[in-house]
Amino acid sequence: MKGSANPETIPALYLERYAGLCGAVQARAHARTGDAAQIAGYLSNSDSFDQALVEFAFRYAEHNNEDFKEFQQAVEAGRLQAKMIDN
Repeated sequence: MKGSANPETIPALYLERYAGLCGAVQARAHARTGDAAQIAGYLSNSDSFDQALVEFAFRYAEHNNEDFKEFQQAVEAGRLQAKMIDN
């Protein structure tokens, strides 16, 4: 089943939980289980896959940091409105 909610109408107290649920649902939708022996055979004994994951993680973290800086600049320039929410 497919569903959605308008994040603008979700009280701040529940927004973090909603985001977490969305992430969990998406992760499950994209996850696949496989035969460990087949996966190991596909990846071989080299560490190239491991290194590729590490490189991806660092590039992704850098991209997120750049996005956050851009977000902060937009808030400071008045192009976006943001407010701090106490938990």
